[in-house]
Amino acid sequence: MSTSFVRPAAAKATVGRGVMRQRLKDQLANLENVGLNDCARVSQDTRDARARRWAMFSDFFVRIIGGIDPERIWVDLCENQPAAKAKCQLFLKHYVESSTEVNSGLDLESNGNEYRSVNAASTVDLVWKDLVGHANDVVLRKKRAEDPENAWRWTVKYTDVKQGKLCGPVSQITNWISETLALEMDLTHHQQFIKREATSDDVLLVLSMVWKRSPNINIAPRTRVAFHGVLLLAAIGGFRMSVVAEVAYRQVELALVRVHGVARLVASITLQQNKRQELTIRKGQDEFITLSVTFVPCKILCLLSILLAQALVDDAFEAHFPSVDALMTRPKLKANVDYMPLKWKEEILDQPLLPISYNQYWKTWCDTIQAAGVREKVRPYATRVGAGGRLDAVLSPAVRDYIMSNTQKTFERNYVPRQVRVDLMQLHFGDAGTGPDSQTLFSLLRQACLRRDPDAPLELSQQEADALEAREDMQAVRALLGDARAKHGRSSATTRRLSSRLSYLRRRYTAEAVQEKRQAYFANADRLGALGRPIEEAETGVARASRARRFHSDMGGLGTDLVTKYLHQGELGGGRREAYFIELLCEFVAHRFTNMDILMSRIMAEAAGQAPAPTQRPPASFNDFRCLFGCPALSSRTILTNHVETHHRVSFTTTFECPECLRLGAAPVLVRDARQYCLHTLRAHGRLCSPIFREENAGLLLKGKAPKKYKKNPRVLCLLCQGEYCAGQGHSRHFDKRHRRADFDEPFLCPACQRGGAEDIATIDSVDGWLSHTESVHNIDGQRGHHVGLGMLQRQVARGS
Repeated sequence: MSTSFVRPAAAKATVGRGVMRQRLKDQLANLENVGLNDCARVSQDTRDARARRWAMFSDFFVRIIGGIDPERIWVDLCENQPAAKAKCQLFLKHYVESSTEVNSGLDLESNGNEYRSVNAASTVDLVWKDLVGHANDVVLRKKRAEDPENAWRWTVKYTDVKQGKLCGPVSQITNWISETLALEMDLTHHQQFIKREATSDDVLLVLSMVWKRSPNINIAPRTRVAFHGVLLLAAIGGFRMSVVAEVAYRQVELALVRVHGVARLVASITLQQNKRQELTIRKGQDEFITLSVTFVPCKILCLLSILLAQALVDDAFEAHFPSVDALMTRPKLKANVDYMPLKWKEEILDQPLLPISYNQYWKTWCDTIQAAGVREKVRPYATRVGAGGRLDAVLSPAVRDYIMSNTQKTFERNYVPRQVRVDLMQLHFGDAGTGPDSQTLFSLLRQACLRRDPDAPLELSQQEADALEAREDMQAVRALLGDARAKHGRSSATTRRLSSRLSYLRRRYTAEAVQEKRQAYFANADRLGALGRPIEEAETGVARASRARRFHSDMGGLGTDLVTKYLHQGELGGGRREAYFIELLCEFVAHRFTNMDILMSRIMAEAAGQAPAPTQRPPASFNDFRCLFGCPALSSRTILTNHVETHHRVSFTTTFECPECLRLGAAPVLVRDARQYCLHTLRAHGRLCSPIFREENAGLLLKGKAPKKYKKNPRVLCLLCQGEYCAGQGHSRHFDKRHRRADFDEPFLCPACQRGGAEDIATIDSVDGWLSHTESVHNIDGQRGHHVGLGMLQRQVARGS
């Protein structure tokens, strides 16, 4: 009698194969259920934009018209039903009609100049393209899964008119937008801006004006330096703003390179081009580009100096450099080594070296263009157009397209400015068809900033500002704000909303008034010039800066004036010109303006071959509390402390010499942190100069602690249309543009209560009623989209009781 025997290892293997087989079957079933994605890959920004368009489309048929299933429209559109096409046409027409806005106003009854924000057929065409993309990828995907054999039938695809007029329903509506809707609604078929190129002279003008006209460009010192660096980086390669804005430390490698026996500092910057398809297997490296910069004689063009100054202030080097001189002299190359990198700290690699966001760059550019006196608006896009022209003149098309990250066809269509770059008369007829200085003349005509007048007004006079404050809608908001403060307190959502509304009205009216004043000045100056009369007769009025701008200008005006003086006097500094410029930028970024003044006095004395002039005592107006970093007098020690915490926290990220001891010519005292600064100034210079050291704030700012990076507001859903927008200005702009004037003509039931299945659904009859309802019932600020905290609600209830 035989007995079967199974080895333990074989039994274990059999069990293991069974477990693996079952796991594979489960994975197969899961893959069959999920299926493959049959939609084209798009970026997250595109998906978000499509979702917002779809939310507007759904809200129009569900809430505004009512009783129409928006998803069913697209199913019917695939079947080429006329009713579905008519519904899509109705929405697009309503989109244009409802884009009417008012320059400013408190509510529906306020007076203002109405205008339509949608004026181009390309805008409606883009909305239609987003709707088609969302419907195909989300709505009709379910239908394709239910009927896979006829998947082609449940597919819609946007087709540009330029690609040929097809007979499908989507193409028919695309053609209708261009041929019928544009004519009916007076929509332009052309771009609404003039394509200009920013020449090298234009770039130099902007770089100069951002320092010269600092009172009219209200930005922090670090942002000003970052704007200078980003503009230089964009101008030399024609890179898009989203590529060069907020370049991180890990994208920059600083190194010593031996050239003819001399070690030179070089920065290599690696940029990753955008507008590339995501999640694609790359078989090349054309999305990355590395460029190198070193010191140049013209300091306004020295990108390396800007990078080094920012890095020194951030204390970013792995080998700590306490001063500019240490960075310039301490690193040494071995005798047989020609390249040595200077590494960054690990914890700082992801922080931005040039910390400026796209929106900050755009606003700074526009403010600088206006401060320069340019008549028409010049877009930052002109920098890329101008760089493309310069690259095209000397490089082959392949290298030019690699640097600019586009194709030959794209360059020919989008990067050729309207102004012809050459003298066509001279080209065809030679010397007979040209005049004196023709080459210089046509170079000037290419400049985007040629049409400028530096004397054009930039501010309103006191009388003009008072007239704006006396407007009825401004007074109405101010009265409501006073009542809200008395009833709910200063921190309530209602008070903050009204305060924001008042600030918005003031900014909006002021900007419009300044533009009207400038246009009137240009017209008057042109008329007087044509009559041969003195241009000085074109009155500009007395400028009046706001209190906040005036204080900021006084605080940073000294620093920007010193940098401007250094940039435009090429003989200053001598052999140490690079080191002095970096040191000036370091003190400027760190808000140490007194140290800048002392350093500049030493530089001027060296240039004149004289000893530094003795420093004067502070003026009598400084007998009050004063900031030693070079700011205006302050009224109390508490305000002095708050001022130093707000404006000079970055000063304590690196060691520095006490500015008051330097000014008095005393023995230098090295300040390492905020505690030492407070104690030293109290003992050596008195309480009028010494801020209060606060333990809870860790001494103003601990050494080595970097400033927080700008964080984008979270995205929230609009309670009316379910569109997704950034909380704050993004949601507020959407509410004002799409709902404030269009949706409160008649009472309606709260859609958020309906979606939540509430038993008692509120009826909304006004904007104020909607804002009060969302705040009290849904804990949402209906204007800005923020959640209202429980503590705030409890305080409001307590005040009300």
